[in-house]
Amino acid sequence: MSWQNHLQNVLANNVDESTGLTASNLSEIAAIVQISDGTIKAASPSTFSLLSYAMDHDGTKVTINELNNLVDAFNHQGECSKPGGIRLNRVSYTTLSFNPDRQVLQLKKNVGGAVIAKTKTTFVIGTYNTSLKFTNYSGSDEPQNLTMVKYAVEQLQTILLDESM
Repeated sequence: MSWQNHLQNVLANNVDESTGLTASNLSEIAAIVQISDGTIKAASPSTFSLLSYAMDHDGTKVTINELNNLVDAFNHQGECSKPGGIRLNRVSYTTLSFNPDRQVLQLKKNVGGAVIAKTKTTFVIGTYNTSLKFTNYSGSDEPQNLTMVKYAVEQLQTILLDESM
């Protein structure tokens, strides 16, 4: 299965294999990112990328490299030691929790958050926005949320680990 198919069938839309029912629009942003160089293997929307840019941080101009900051957070139990902290597409996130055994980071922003899981070679990223709706397995709309995104990110992480990625 291609990177984009994995992303679409698990993280953007999630098919329950036991029932065949689909939950759709689970995440605001879904991405599979190569850890070594930040290459986007698959993304929805396709415009997602981890950026590098200059910004003012505590009165000092610093260069933010979102990929490097994310790698740093995983190397430090979910806490980024680099200026600017954890950012995705210029949006700042704070750490809610980090599971070192599972290599899963849960993040919060003002109206939602993100779940990021690490495989051998990639980060699986899912963000959610509580002001956006997703359609659950029963066909009802409800706000995007941490629980569903975490479930889908970890499911995709397992698939990629099983494929030695």
